[in-house]
Amino acid sequence: MYYADNKSKSNLNLNLKSKSKSYVELRKKISDEPYEVLEKFSQAANLVKKAKETPSRQVGGGIKLQQLQKNIQTAKKGSLMYGAMLSSVLIHLKKVCAVLRFLNADDLAKYIENQADTAADFLTVLKPVDRTGCVSGAELSTIQKHFEMCDSDSPLVAKLKERVQDERVLISLLIQVKNAKELVTFLKQSSYASQLPRMASEILTANGEQSRLDGIVLQDLQWLHNFLRVFREETDKLQGQKYPTLPFALLATCELRDHCDPVLEDTPAQTILRARVSAGVARKLKPTMQQKIATFLWPQYRHLLMLPDDERDEVYSTVRRLIAAETEGDAHLNAPPSPPKVPRLEGSYNKWCRTGTQQGPVLDERRTRLAPDLVDKIFRGHLN
Repeated sequence: MYYADNKSKSNLNLNLKSKSKSYVELRKKISDEPYEVLEKFSQAANLVKKAKETPSRQVGGGIKLQQLQKNIQTAKKGSLMYGAMLSSVLIHLKKVCAVLRFLNADDLAKYIENQADTAADFLTVLKPVDRTGCVSGAELSTIQKHFEMCDSDSPLVAKLKERVQDERVLISLLIQVKNAKELVTFLKQSSYASQLPRMASEILTANGEQSRLDGIVLQDLQWLHNFLRVFREETDKLQGQKYPTLPFALLATCELRDHCDPVLEDTPAQTILRARVSAGVARKLKPTMQQKIATFLWPQYRHLLMLPDDERDEVYSTVRRLIAAETEGDAHLNAPPSPPKVPRLEGSYNKWCRTGTQQGPVLDERRTRLAPDLVDKIFRGHLN
C-alpha cells in the first residue's frame, strides 16, 4: 500500500488546540518584547536574591537581608511570570534600592525608583494573567473584560492592551467552548444524565438550571463545529487503511487552505481564527515532491490545477526526468503494478477535477507502461 507518512497525518490533526492557546498567547504577547523596565526590575530582583553580607559589611538600615530575599520573586526570561516579580519589588521598593546601593549598583537603584510608576502600569496589565494552568470560563470572562480599552488607561497600558486585542477576541470563542464543556460535564455527572436524549435547554429549564446556558451562543458553537469538522474529515482520508493515501496529501492540504480563506459573513472572532489556522496550515503542511507526483498519477488530477504554474511545471519536469532515467534500462518489460481501489469520493475535490466523475487514485497505464518501476519508487519514497 502507498500511504501518506505519519508526519502528514499528524500535521493535519489541527483541532481545538489551535484556538485553546489564545490565553497563553495573550500572556506571552504582553511580555515577549524586550521591555527595558521588565529587564531592569528582573535584574534588580536577581541581584537582591544573590546578595551576601558579612559581619564586617552589613546592609544597614535595619534591613534583614535573608527575610527580604524570601519575599522577592524572580522571573526568568520567557517564563511570563513577571507580575509576581514586579509586585514583590514594588512592595519592598525602598529595601530593594538600599540593597542595590549596598552592592554598588547605584544606577540600577535610581532607575528602579524612577520607573516605579511604569512598573505599576505593567503590573496592572499582567496581574490577571500572571498564573499558569487551566482557567475556567468565568476566569476567562474576567480576563477578557480586563483587557477592554478604557479612556482612563495610561499610554503604556493602552499600548499593551492594543497588542492583545486579537487574542482577547478569540477568547470569546474559547469561553463558549469551556462553558459548553462544563455544562456537558455537569449534565453527565448529575441526576439529569438519563434525560440527555432531550434537548439540554429543556432539561435545564425544567429543573431551574437555565442560568448554566448563559454565555453559550449555539450559532457560534455550530460554526466552530463545522469549521473543525473539515479538518477531521481530511485527517480521516489520510488515515485510510484500505486504499493508497499518498495522493490525498496534496489535495487535503489545498482543501484546508481554501477552507481557511476569509468569508464576508464571519464575525471578528471567526475571521481571526481563520487567519490563525491558515497560518498554521501554511507552516505545517508543505506537500513534498513525492506527494505531488502521487497526485499527478491520479488521472483526474493530472492537470494539478491546485498548484501555481511554477510548482506544476516543476512536477512535470521531475516526472519527465525520472521517466527518462528509468527507461534507459529494461523497465518497460515489466508489468505495471495493480493499484488498490479506493471508495468513491464525495466530490470535495471536484474543483480540481476536469473529467467530471471522480474515481479512485488509479495509475494511468499510458503514463506507467514505459516505466512501471518508477511508479513503485514514487509511492514507496525511493526518489533520488
